[in-house]
Amino acid sequence: MKRETRACGRRLAITGLAKVPRKGEYIVDLSDGYRFRVTAEQASRFGLDEGRELYADEVPGLERGYEIAVARQAAIRLLKVRPRSAGEIRRELVRRKHRAEAIGAVVADFEETGLLDDRLFARLWIRERIERKGFGRRRIASELVQKGVDREIVESELDSGFDEEGEVAVAERAARARLRRLQSVPLETRKRRVYTYLMRSGFTSDIAAAAVKSVMQVFSGEESNDIG
Repeated sequence: MKRETRACGRRLAITGLAKVPRKGEYIVDLSDGYRFRVTAEQASRFGLDEGRELYADEVPGLERGYEIAVARQAAIRLLKVRPRSAGEIRRELVRRKHRAEAIGAVVADFEETGLLDDRLFARLWIRERIERKGFGRRRIASELVQKGVDREIVESELDSGFDEEGEVAVAERAARARLRRLQSVPLETRKRRVYTYLMRSGFTSDIAAAAVKSVMQVFSGEESNDIG
């Protein structure tokens, strides 16, 4: 419930302060019948208690502080599950119906303190997708853009990520791993399936074809035909 505009000098008494079980929050009742919530930290910091009087124009600030605190806790819980981009945090808080002002304040604060760092997030994401998944540049870029990371950051971090292990080398490693699972499949079918797998993994057609050719030469001891 949003408070209607009131005369700034009007004083209102707190007629009730009820603790919300297991929430770390209080419900505040005012003498004019208005009710709102505050965090336990707000109640302590501002000395809120029954009988205490508030100016009417203090209430919107308390409500904004509560909304920011609740959004902040929701964001912290999300980050405890796994690292996230600023865009992911924004989208999730919107989905949970937090107010835009509170979301903006939380994201700005987290970016300033380093709890949200899209460049570091992209770097770690790229490393995991290269080393553990064997994905190519296009798929990784698509994933990060979908997570709201700026494309300039994505491209810069991809350049650095593939500096350590070239994209062709990553594709060859992924092809070898896939081949080991296709031992009983006929040669031409094996080549086609590995090529298709590399394309789905985000490699260009040229890189996928080169990787298949290189790996099949080693695997079969004879040069494979190019994949058209």
